[in-house]
Amino acid sequence: MTTLSYLNEPGVLWNLKSRYTYDDIYTYTGSILIAINPFAPLPHLYGTHMMEQYNGVQLGELSPHVYAIADAAYRQMREEKKSQSILVCVVDFYDCCERGAGVRVVAST
Repeated sequence: MTTLSYLNEPGVLWNLKSRYTYDDIYTYTGSILIAINPFAPLPHLYGTHMMEQYNGVQLGELSPHVYAIADAAYRQMREEKKSQSILVCVVDFYDCCERGAGVRVVAST
């Protein structure tokens, strides 16, 4: 999504839907990770092999992933002594095209 010429609602929704059809459920907009629930197991995206791949790598060097966000936050907390917060929001993908579709905060640390 960082390559979109115009960051508007139709462009964002088209991008997310296109990625979703290929099980490419993560994307960045700046340093914000957007994840779409695939409603199916995707075991190739998780596990020790993926954690090791993202360990110590700068945010944005590899494909977007929740492990990249977690590693970046952990490194900044440990190395730069900066407090970190991770906010998780849930958007109903099927209702996101309707006006007034809400975002619900489900967890924050």
